[in-house]
Amino acid sequence: IEPCVVLEVRGDDYRNALAVEHLRRVEIMQTRKFFRDLGPFKHWRPESFMQLAERSTKRHVCAGAAVARRGLQCDTIAFVVQGELKLEGAVAVGSRRERVDLLRLGPGSMLGDVEIAEGLTHFLATATTTRRSMLLEVPRSFFEAMLELNDGAKQRENF
Repeated sequence: IEPCVVLEVRGDDYRNALAVEHLRRVEIMQTRKFFRDLGPFKHWRPESFMQLAERSTKRHVCAGAAVARRGLQCDTIAFVVQGELKLEGAVAVGSRRERVDLLRLGPGSMLGDVEIAEGLTHFLATATTTRRSMLLEVPRSFFEAMLELNDGAKQRENF
């Protein structure tokens, strides 16, 4: 006979544990719906949305914070849920380089799509928040595996 440990959870501890689990399930379902409603993913398999939602991490970012830096490893794909990201690049003006705004990404936009589509391992631009924002982040390796399960070559064309 192997020894075992019995844990007893009573009253408020039990209710709190159930409440936390319930909130997590609700958050996953909301995240699943967010991904399902995005244009490029409309033809994904239904189970892929749940897997994506379970692997995503919600990140609240204050205004002015850098979420990606040009030249750094692109190992996370981010989706804007709320707020806005400003993508900045540098252009040569004579002998000096100047920063320029390239693009603004709002709710439903994806950061890292160009890098995936082009097979690049590093970010092409720096992305900063213009105001308090909420992002959903997914490990790039997992996201690319999900792409392949859902007709990846065709999906990359939609980015």
